[in-house]
Amino acid sequence: MYSRRSIVLAVLVGLAFMASTTQPWIQGSRLLAGKLADKFSFSGVGYDGSFRAVDDSFHREFDTDGIHGVQVEVPLGDITVTRARDDKISIDGERVAYGPSDQIARDRLRYVCLDAVQDGDIVRIIGSVMQPEPSSANAPGPNGGSTSIVLGVPSGIAVDVRSKAGTVALNGLQGKVETYVDMGNVEARSIAGDLTIKTSAGRIAVTNATIEEELSLTTSMGNIEFDGSLGTQNYIEASAGRVQMTVPRSTCVTLNAVTNAGKVDIRLPVTQTELEGTKSSAVGILGQGQPTGDLKIRVLMGEINISGK
Repeated sequence: MYSRRSIVLAVLVGLAFMASTTQPWIQGSRLLAGKLADKFSFSGVGYDGSFRAVDDSFHREFDTDGIHGVQVEVPLGDITVTRARDDKISIDGERVAYGPSDQIARDRLRYVCLDAVQDGDIVRIIGSVMQPEPSSANAPGPNGGSTSIVLGVPSGIAVDVRSKAGTVALNGLQGKVETYVDMGNVEARSIAGDLTIKTSAGRIAVTNATIEEELSLTTSMGNIEFDGSLGTQNYIEASAGRVQMTVPRSTCVTLNAVTNAGKVDIRLPVTQTELEGTKSSAVGILGQGQPTGDLKIRVLMGEINISGK
Protein backbone atom coordinates (compact mmCIF):
# COMPACT_ATOMS: atom_id res chain seq x y z
CA MET A 1 0.00 0.00 0.00
CA TYR A 2 1.29 3.45 -0.89
CA SER A 3 2.05 5.80 1.99
CA ARG A 4 0.32 9.16 2.32
CA ARG A 5 3.69 10.86 1.80
CA SER A 6 4.33 9.03 -1.49
CA ILE A 7 0.89 10.03 -2.75
CA VAL A 8 1.58 13.67 -1.88
CA LEU A 9 4.90 13.58 -3.72
CA ALA A 10 3.29 11.95 -6.75
CA VAL A 11 0.69 14.72 -6.87
CA LEU A 12 3.44 17.33 -6.64
CA VAL A 13 5.39 15.83 -9.51
CA GLY A 14 2.30 15.59 -11.68
CA LEU A 15 1.22 19.15 -10.98
CA ALA A 16 4.72 20.49 -11.57
CA PHE A 17 4.94 18.70 -14.91
CA MET A 18 1.59 20.08 -16.05
CA ALA A 19 2.49 23.57 -14.87
CA SER A 20 5.75 23.56 -16.79
CA THR A 21 4.36 22.19 -20.06
CA THR A 22 0.82 23.50 -20.47
CA GLN A 23 -0.07 27.14 -19.88
CA PRO A 24 -3.78 26.61 -18.96
CA TRP A 25 -2.81 24.28 -16.11
CA ILE A 26 -0.70 26.86 -14.29
CA GLN A 27 -3.46 28.77 -12.53
CA GLY A 28 -5.46 25.63 -11.80
CA SER A 29 -2.48 23.82 -10.32
CA ARG A 30 -1.68 26.82 -8.09
CA LEU A 31 -5.23 26.86 -6.79
CA LEU A 32 -5.21 23.12 -6.17
CA ALA A 33 -1.92 23.24 -4.32
CA GLY A 34 -3.11 26.09 -2.12
CA LYS A 35 -6.44 24.44 -1.43
CA LEU A 36 -4.85 21.12 -0.46
CA ALA A 37 -2.18 22.82 1.66
CA ASP A 38 -4.71 24.70 3.77
CA LYS A 39 -6.75 21.58 4.47
CA PHE A 40 -4.04 19.37 5.95
CA SER A 41 -5.42 18.39 9.34
CA PHE A 42 -4.42 15.01 10.66
CA SER A 43 -6.12 14.67 14.02
CA GLY A 44 -8.05 11.43 13.97
CA VAL A 45 -7.32 10.66 10.31
CA GLY A 46 -6.41 7.07 9.53
CA TYR A 47 -6.53 5.81 13.10
CA ASP A 48 -7.26 2.14 13.64
CA GLY A 49 -10.84 2.16 14.93
CA SER A 50 -13.47 4.71 15.92
CA PHE A 51 -13.41 4.08 19.71
CA ARG A 52 -10.97 6.04 21.84
CA ALA A 53 -9.34 5.41 25.22
CA VAL A 54 -7.39 8.19 26.98
CA ASP A 55 -4.92 8.44 29.86
CA ASP A 56 -3.93 12.05 30.62
CA SER A 57 -2.11 11.41 33.90
CA PHE A 58 1.45 11.86 32.59
CA HIS A 59 3.34 14.71 34.30
CA ARG A 60 7.05 15.35 34.76
CA GLU A 61 9.17 18.31 35.87
CA PHE A 62 12.90 18.91 35.46
CA ASP A 63 15.19 21.56 36.92
CA THR A 64 17.11 23.50 34.29
CA ASP A 65 20.50 23.39 36.02
CA GLY A 66 22.91 22.02 33.43
CA ILE A 67 20.14 21.54 30.82
CA HIS A 68 20.78 23.06 27.38
CA GLY A 69 17.95 21.57 25.34
CA VAL A 70 14.71 19.60 25.15
CA GLN A 71 14.02 17.00 22.46
CA VAL A 72 10.55 15.67 21.67
CA GLU A 73 9.94 12.70 19.39
CA VAL A 74 6.50 11.16 18.84
CA PRO A 75 5.03 9.16 15.93
CA LEU A 76 1.49 10.58 16.05
CA GLY A 77 -0.09 13.33 18.10
CA ASP A 78 -0.29 17.05 18.71
CA ILE A 79 2.53 18.93 20.44
CA THR A 80 2.30 22.32 22.15
CA VAL A 81 5.42 24.07 23.44
CA THR A 82 5.17 27.33 25.41
CA ARG A 83 7.54 29.44 27.45
CA ALA A 84 7.50 28.37 31.10
CA ARG A 85 6.58 30.86 33.79
CA ASP A 86 9.34 29.61 36.10
CA ASP A 87 12.75 27.95 35.73
CA LYS A 88 11.42 24.40 35.42
CA ILE A 89 10.73 22.25 32.37
CA SER A 90 7.21 20.88 32.71
CA ILE A 91 5.67 18.09 30.64
CA ASP A 92 2.03 17.07 30.56
CA GLY A 93 1.11 14.18 28.31
CA GLU A 94 -1.88 12.30 27.03
CA ARG A 95 -1.77 8.72 25.76
CA VAL A 96 -4.54 7.77 23.36
CA ALA A 97 -5.43 4.36 21.92
CA TYR A 98 -8.00 3.54 19.24
CA GLY A 99 -9.90 0.38 18.47
CA PRO A 100 -13.00 -1.12 16.83
CA SER A 101 -14.64 -1.35 20.28
CA ASP A 102 -14.35 0.49 23.57
CA GLN A 103 -12.83 -2.55 25.29
CA ILE A 104 -10.20 -3.10 22.61
CA ALA A 105 -9.27 0.60 22.70
CA ARG A 106 -8.74 0.35 26.49
CA ASP A 107 -6.72 -2.84 26.07
CA ARG A 108 -4.50 -1.18 23.49
CA LEU A 109 -3.73 1.74 25.76
CA ARG A 110 -1.02 -0.28 27.51
CA TYR A 111 0.91 -0.44 24.23
CA VAL A 112 1.05 3.37 23.91
CA CYS A 113 4.12 4.65 25.76
CA LEU A 114 5.28 8.09 26.87
CA ASP A 115 8.41 8.82 28.86
CA ALA A 116 10.73 11.72 29.74
CA VAL A 117 14.32 11.33 30.90
CA GLN A 118 17.39 13.46 31.40
CA ASP A 119 20.27 12.44 29.16
CA GLY A 120 23.29 14.56 29.97
CA ASP A 121 22.37 18.16 29.22
CA ILE A 122 19.25 17.17 27.24
CA VAL A 123 15.74 16.29 28.42
CA ARG A 124 14.30 13.70 26.04
CA ILE A 125 10.55 13.15 25.68
CA ILE A 126 9.67 10.05 23.69
CA GLY A 127 6.28 8.72 22.64
CA SER A 128 5.85 5.36 20.92
CA VAL A 129 3.38 2.63 20.08
CA MET A 130 4.73 -0.81 20.91
CA GLN A 131 4.33 -3.57 18.35
CA PRO A 132 3.75 -6.85 20.25
CA GLU A 133 3.60 -10.30 18.73
CA PRO A 134 1.15 -10.57 15.80
CA SER A 135 -0.67 -13.30 17.72
CA SER A 136 -1.97 -10.67 20.16
CA ALA A 137 -5.56 -10.14 19.02
CA ASN A 138 -5.81 -6.63 20.46
CA ALA A 139 -2.40 -5.40 19.38
CA PRO A 140 -2.59 -1.91 17.85
CA GLY A 141 -1.64 -1.37 14.23
CA PRO A 142 0.73 1.42 13.15
CA ASN A 143 -2.08 3.96 13.63
CA GLY A 144 -3.53 2.39 16.76
CA GLY A 145 -2.35 5.02 19.20
CA SER A 146 -1.00 8.55 19.65
CA THR A 147 0.66 10.74 22.26
CA SER A 148 -0.13 14.43 22.73
CA ILE A 149 2.19 16.67 24.74
CA VAL A 150 2.03 20.11 26.37
CA LEU A 151 5.53 21.30 27.20
CA GLY A 152 6.70 24.34 29.14
CA VAL A 153 10.29 25.45 28.49
CA PRO A 154 12.15 28.37 30.14
CA SER A 155 13.92 31.02 28.07
CA GLY A 156 17.29 30.05 26.62
CA ILE A 157 16.61 26.31 26.41
CA ALA A 158 16.85 24.90 22.86
CA VAL A 159 13.79 23.02 21.60
CA ASP A 160 13.83 20.17 19.04
CA VAL A 161 10.45 18.66 18.04
CA ARG A 162 9.99 15.71 15.68
CA SER A 163 6.71 14.08 14.67
CA LYS A 164 5.49 11.90 11.82
CA ALA A 165 1.92 13.25 11.90
CA GLY A 166 0.13 15.86 13.96
CA THR A 167 -0.01 19.59 14.60
CA VAL A 168 2.72 21.53 16.39
CA ALA A 169 2.14 24.84 18.19
CA LEU A 170 5.08 26.94 19.44
CA ASN A 171 4.42 30.02 21.54
CA GLY A 172 6.68 32.57 23.20
CA LEU A 173 9.91 30.57 22.99
CA GLN A 174 13.29 32.26 23.34
CA GLY A 175 16.25 30.33 22.01
CA LYS A 176 17.00 27.91 19.19
CA VAL A 177 13.86 26.13 17.94
CA GLU A 178 13.78 23.25 15.44
CA THR A 179 10.64 21.42 14.29
CA TYR A 180 10.40 18.53 11.82
CA VAL A 181 6.98 17.12 10.90
CA ASP A 182 6.25 14.64 8.11
CA MET A 183 2.54 15.51 7.85
CA GLY A 184 0.97 18.30 9.82
CA ASN A 185 0.63 22.04 10.28
CA VAL A 186 3.10 24.07 12.34
CA GLU A 187 2.24 27.39 13.99
CA ALA A 188 4.88 29.51 15.73
CA ARG A 189 4.09 32.72 17.62
CA SER A 190 6.38 35.24 19.31
CA ILE A 191 9.59 33.28 18.71
CA ALA A 192 12.88 35.02 19.54
CA GLY A 193 16.04 33.28 18.36
CA ASP A 194 16.88 30.92 15.50
CA LEU A 195 14.00 29.04 13.90
CA THR A 196 13.90 25.94 11.68
CA ILE A 197 10.61 24.37 10.57
CA LYS A 198 10.32 21.57 8.02
CA THR A 199 7.22 19.64 6.99
CA SER A 200 6.57 17.34 4.04
CA ALA A 201 2.88 18.23 3.86
CA GLY A 202 1.34 21.01 5.88
CA ARG A 203 1.05 24.74 6.46
CA ILE A 204 3.73 26.76 8.24
CA ALA A 205 2.60 29.97 9.96
CA VAL A 206 5.03 32.20 11.86
CA THR A 207 3.84 35.42 13.50
CA ASN A 208 5.57 38.11 15.58
CA ALA A 209 8.99 36.48 15.21
CA THR A 210 12.36 38.03 15.98
CA ILE A 211 15.03 35.98 14.23
CA GLU A 212 18.55 36.46 15.54
CA GLU A 213 20.65 34.68 12.92
CA GLU A 214 19.09 31.74 11.04
CA LEU A 215 15.58 31.21 9.66
CA SER A 216 14.69 28.11 7.63
CA LEU A 217 11.10 27.27 6.61
CA THR A 218 10.51 24.43 4.12
CA THR A 219 7.50 22.39 3.01
CA SER A 220 6.81 20.08 0.08
CA MET A 221 3.10 20.92 -0.03
CA GLY A 222 1.67 23.80 1.95
CA ASN A 223 1.59 27.56 2.32
CA ILE A 224 4.28 29.40 4.27
CA GLU A 225 3.44 32.61 6.13
CA PHE A 226 6.04 34.65 7.99
CA ASP A 227 5.47 37.86 9.94
CA GLY A 228 8.44 39.27 11.81
CA SER A 229 12.04 40.44 11.69
CA LEU A 230 14.56 38.49 9.61
CA GLY A 231 17.95 37.21 10.69
CA THR A 232 21.24 37.25 8.83
CA GLN A 233 20.55 33.98 6.96
CA ASN A 234 16.97 33.30 5.83
CA TYR A 235 15.86 30.45 3.59
CA ILE A 236 12.27 29.70 2.50
CA GLU A 237 11.24 26.82 0.23
CA ALA A 238 7.85 25.47 -0.90
CA SER A 239 7.37 22.89 -3.65
CA ALA A 240 3.66 23.62 -4.01
CA GLY A 241 2.15 26.50 -2.09
CA ARG A 242 2.18 30.25 -1.53
CA VAL A 243 4.90 32.10 0.37
CA GLN A 244 3.76 35.25 2.18
CA MET A 245 6.44 37.33 3.92
CA THR A 246 5.60 40.38 6.04
CA VAL A 247 8.63 42.24 7.39
CA PRO A 248 9.33 45.69 8.91
CA ARG A 249 9.61 48.43 6.30
CA SER A 250 13.10 49.16 7.61
CA THR A 251 14.26 45.70 6.43
CA CYS A 252 17.25 45.68 4.08
CA VAL A 253 18.53 42.29 2.87
CA THR A 254 20.03 40.75 -0.23
CA LEU A 255 17.08 39.07 -1.96
CA ASN A 256 16.97 36.09 -4.32
CA ALA A 257 13.35 34.97 -4.81
CA VAL A 258 12.31 32.65 -7.66
CA THR A 259 9.12 30.77 -8.51
CA ASN A 260 9.02 28.41 -11.50
CA ALA A 261 5.25 28.64 -11.94
CA GLY A 262 3.72 31.68 -10.30
CA LYS A 263 4.19 35.36 -9.61
CA VAL A 264 6.57 37.32 -7.42
CA ASP A 265 4.88 40.35 -5.89
CA ILE A 266 7.16 42.68 -3.90
CA ARG A 267 5.63 45.66 -2.07
CA LEU A 268 9.00 47.02 -0.92
CA PRO A 269 11.78 48.58 -3.01
CA VAL A 270 13.80 45.91 -4.82
CA THR A 271 16.64 46.19 -7.33
CA GLN A 272 15.36 43.91 -10.09
CA THR A 273 12.31 41.80 -10.96
CA GLU A 274 11.89 39.59 -14.01
CA LEU A 275 9.10 37.62 -15.69
CA GLU A 276 10.02 35.00 -18.26
CA GLY A 277 7.24 32.66 -19.35
CA THR A 278 5.83 31.05 -16.21
CA LYS A 279 8.97 31.86 -14.18
CA SER A 280 9.12 34.99 -12.05
CA SER A 281 11.96 36.29 -9.92
CA ALA A 282 13.18 39.19 -7.80
CA VAL A 283 16.92 39.57 -7.29
CA GLY A 284 18.97 42.29 -5.67
CA ILE A 285 18.65 44.52 -2.63
CA LEU A 286 15.31 44.47 -0.82
CA GLY A 287 14.71 47.72 1.01
CA GLN A 288 17.00 50.70 1.31
CA GLY A 289 20.37 51.01 2.97
CA GLN A 290 23.07 48.50 3.80
CA PRO A 291 21.91 44.83 3.73
CA THR A 292 22.02 43.12 7.11
CA GLY A 293 21.46 39.61 5.79
CA ASP A 294 20.29 37.35 2.97
CA LEU A 295 16.77 36.19 2.04
CA LYS A 296 16.50 33.29 -0.39
CA ILE A 297 13.07 32.01 -1.48
CA ARG A 298 12.48 29.05 -3.77
CA VAL A 299 8.99 27.98 -4.94
CA LEU A 300 8.37 25.32 -7.54
CA MET A 301 4.69 26.12 -8.00
CA GLY A 302 3.00 29.03 -6.28
CA GLU A 303 3.24 32.75 -5.58
CA ILE A 304 5.76 34.73 -3.57
CA ASN A 305 4.50 37.86 -1.81
CA ILE A 306 6.66 40.22 0.27
CA SER A 307 5.16 43.25 2.00
CA GLY A 308 6.15 45.72 4.71
CA LYS A 309 4.47 46.73 7.93
